[in-house]
Amino acid sequence: MAIKGYDTTAYFEKGGPAKGAAANVVEWKGAKWQFATAKEAAMFKANPTAFAPQFGGHCTRAMSIRKVVPGDPEVWRIRGDKLYLFYASVGRELFDKGPDAMIVKAQEYWNTLS
Repeated sequence: MAIKGYDTTAYFEKGGPAKGAAANVVEWKGAKWQFATAKEAAMFKANPTAFAPQFGGHCTRAMSIRKVVPGDPEVWRIRGDKLYLFYASVGRELFDKGPDAMIVKAQEYWNTLS
């Protein structure tokens, strides 16, 4: 289950994390994504890249230092209309101090993996 069953549209539509429901599932990129409602599932299905977290839902901070660590859906930021997850709040705090540089480093490493 992608991002531990959280509804990835909720960060954008409701301003924070929310659990999805087993009744509202969309399969995308080999994973199942859960949504709180059928409306949110349809929104995601229509444009998944607008809602999916960056770096496959892995921790942005870890990715920026060339490590692959799962992100925690409860520890997040939105920047430039993109969702970023972090393993722990310290990663988010470091992100807040220099988000653009961290995103660039994380993207460079992600590109070597995908």
